[in-house]
Amino acid sequence: MHAPLNIFTPTEYAEIKKLCSMRDYRFSKLFYNQPFFNVVSPLFDSIQLDGSMSLFVGKATDKSPEATATAILALHRINVLPKSILIKVQDYLINSNFEVVRLKAISNKEIKYEDISIENCAWSALEGRNVWSTSQILWTLIGTGYDGNYMFILDGSTEWLLGQQYKDGGWSFSAYKDNNSNVYITALALNALRLSKERTGVSSQMQRKIQTAIVKGIKYIIDNRLPNKKYWGDPIETKGSEEIEPTTTAIAIWALKYCISSSEEINNIIKDGIIALKQDIADKQLWHNKVTVDQFVPDTENNKTGHGFSLSIPMILLRLGVDPNDEVVLKVMNLALNAKLSNGWEFYSTVSKDKTITGFNNPLTNYVGVGQAMTFTTGLVLWMVEEWHRALLTESVSSKFKNRTFEISLAKKKLFLSVSKKQLGLLLLASGTISICLYLFLLSYIFKTPISDVVSGLNLNDFSDTLDGVVKLLFVPVIIILLGFNFYRYGSFSFRILRDGWRRIFY
Repeated sequence: MHAPLNIFTPTEYAEIKKLCSMRDYRFSKLFYNQPFFNVVSPLFDSIQLDGSMSLFVGKATDKSPEATATAILALHRINVLPKSILIKVQDYLINSNFEVVRLKAISNKEIKYEDISIENCAWSALEGRNVWSTSQILWTLIGTGYDGNYMFILDGSTEWLLGQQYKDGGWSFSAYKDNNSNVYITALALNALRLSKERTGVSSQMQRKIQTAIVKGIKYIIDNRLPNKKYWGDPIETKGSEEIEPTTTAIAIWALKYCISSSEEINNIIKDGIIALKQDIADKQLWHNKVTVDQFVPDTENNKTGHGFSLSIPMILLRLGVDPNDEVVLKVMNLALNAKLSNGWEFYSTVSKDKTITGFNNPLTNYVGVGQAMTFTTGLVLWMVEEWHRALLTESVSSKFKNRTFEISLAKKKLFLSVSKKQLGLLLLASGTISICLYLFLLSYIFKTPISDVVSGLNLNDFSDTLDGVVKLLFVPVIIILLGFNFYRYGSFSFRILRDGWRRIFY
């Protein structure tokens, strides 16, 4: 790490190294072929004194709250971020809120909830107030457990987000009369609202408002799959196109998984989306980075064009239950390892684009192919690798448990391999006869009367009394016989034969 010590104290520096070294025991040196500290330190080097990060790794200019939010959330999820550094970044994100900036510019007094205007309580960067920035930063603040003095900013920003929802249930990049709802932006907004709803201290009234918005948003997402298709398409492609937009499809099924209660319909749509993503990458090295949003921003009077970062899609697939050893995951993991630059990952794409180092300053220029590592892409890839290793560990433990159970089952069967069915039957017959004789002898001893006398003493004129006596007398022998027969047939002691008999008789 080359960051000045006035940014990280010696204690913070030592804690980062310790947290990173814990990764090396599990996977980092094997996967990256170098200590994890070396891999992650460029991101820490990118954190400035005020807690901000630029779009590009190691750069101190052009601060980006959105890139900061994504990179810091990734470091937090990887668990290599000291609490003191997290607080610095959280404070930066709060102070970059559009309304906080406005109020601090006109007054030095402490900001309170009563002072804020919900209309402006959003986040913005170069694009002005927008749903994308607000959703991203709310996700990070809530996901990293922000509990500072500006909690009401989270409430106000949630209210602002709710107010941006269109009548059809969707959201656009910025609410504007000529902008249509967008599936990618809607999914991000739903995730932020879900997290807001789950926060402690949120009123029941607010929870109901959020739930209503989520239900409408989910319906919009489901209704806007491509006609007669099981996935979502590029929002700017000409009508009639049937090509999948991978990032939109991935984030859409993510929202369906985590923002609404599970149902057969929802589960089937998610499965269809996963299948579509697998089919799309079958003959490719990576999913194409297509346009996810292309809309007008009234604050800047420019268009915002955004592309999906498809290199991080396996992170979603893993969360949706795709096997970490699935070819679709392994293909991207291998690509991520080979595409790594010395200090992180660029906006990698398999589609050839014009390279520009200042593309992010021009909304009409793609981020793709800038040739330099970016903070948010680096954070996302690190997060994806972490999710992959977690899934592998879970799969390994689960497999070992299943194998151990299978081995125990085989061991049980081996106990009887040397005994034929005929020998087992004779053994059970002998042991059953001995058990019944001992039982009858015990009864004779207890009642001090031979069993033959007890049987002859039954009242044969009263059928019910006779039946009752026989049942009481033969209850234990019958159980012994049934258990012996059950063991002979199924290889274990259980009441399965009784259950099966009951079902045949009464059902």
